[in-house]
Amino acid sequence: MYKKTKFNEGFTIVEIMFSIAIFAILFIAISSLILTVLKVSQNAKHQYRATLFAQKRFEEIKASKDVMEGLYNYEYDDYTIDEEIIEVKEYKGRVFRVIIKVFRGEDVLETIEGLKIIRNQR
Repeated sequence: MYKKTKFNEGFTIVEIMFSIAIFAILFIAISSLILTVLKVSQNAKHQYRATLFAQKRFEEIKASKDVMEGLYNYEYDDYTIDEEIIEVKEYKGRVFRVIIKVFRGEDVLETIEGLKIIRNQR
């Protein structure tokens, strides 16, 4: 029969070091994954807000009765909204091309282009 002594109980230093190494590798992998997810989430949030600002401004222009040709610039929070309205000459002042760009810093997050048609009022 084999008799257990106090020296055979517990973990050896090699087992403890191996467990710590595995834990460290898993911790680094999971923490880098979490950081990547946070960065992607933040970028998606900024992209969503930029799309929302551009779409809202374009809808405001479409709903307005009059449009003035020109370049306009707006600041909102960390975003800059550039708006360019150009008359389409073939339609004699009734059709305007609208280009809206939303920036955050130097990056263009969203660009929306469309037409504003002014209907004849009776």
